[in-house]
Amino acid sequence: MEEAKHRRIFEDASEACWPEVRSELGYRHMVHLADVFEGWAIDNRMTAEWTAKLAGWAGSMRTLAEEVGPDWDPPKPERRLSPIGFIGRNLMDE
Repeated sequence: MEEAKHRRIFEDASEACWPEVRSELGYRHMVHLADVFEGWAIDNRMTAEWTAKLAGWAGSMRTLAEEVGPDWDPPKPERRLSPIGFIGRNLMDE
């Protein structure tokens, strides 16, 4: 029962869609953010639910990075960034 719950959480998280991310983050940001999500997921302070969610987000972000390709690098938007865009750019000091 518990394993099925975690699988469902992971599957839901791996289908996360952040439509604004394409215009806010470049490929390098997306890959780095996926790595950060994965690192957070393996932190022993995380609950099993958060581990599954963060691992799913990492997979989702890597899929998006693959879709846009390694040459993708949009200019920093002039408008306010989404929370994911803000985190992605600030992790790389941009």
